[in-house]
Amino acid sequence: MREFSSLGQVLHALFASALVWSLAGLYFLNRGMRSTEFPADAGLSTGLEFCREEIDRRRNLMRQVVLWSLGPILLALAAFILGLAAIGTKDRGLIPNGLPFLALVVAWIFGYFVMREREFRELKHEIDELNDLERDNRR
Repeated sequence: MREFSSLGQVLHALFASALVWSLAGLYFLNRGMRSTEFPADAGLSTGLEFCREEIDRRRNLMRQVVLWSLGPILLALAAFILGLAAIGTKDRGLIPNGLPFLALVVAWIFGYFVMREREFRELKHEIDELNDLERDNRR
């Protein structure tokens, strides 16, 4: 097993910052999610307005997930790959041996963004349905 000299401190700092970033993300993603108080005008808002506000809340949450959830994961993965690259020898480096792992990481990131785009399309479809319902009710 190889010892990390100065790179070890960098890796520790990267993993520590990923940990702090993810803990901050827990706070920012979950604040306001479990509000025990209802708004004063909750009974006055219509069902369409409530659905629209809920869809907007879900869309804002999805936008924040990239920053507060995916960001620390990618930082930790980058630190892990950097550590793997550092311990690779000249004959057997990261590229031939770590290529399946790197391919899986790239496929996972690509799949994440494909699924996220699908969720955004579903939210857009729901907003369009609410607009159609609202337009039909005005007639």
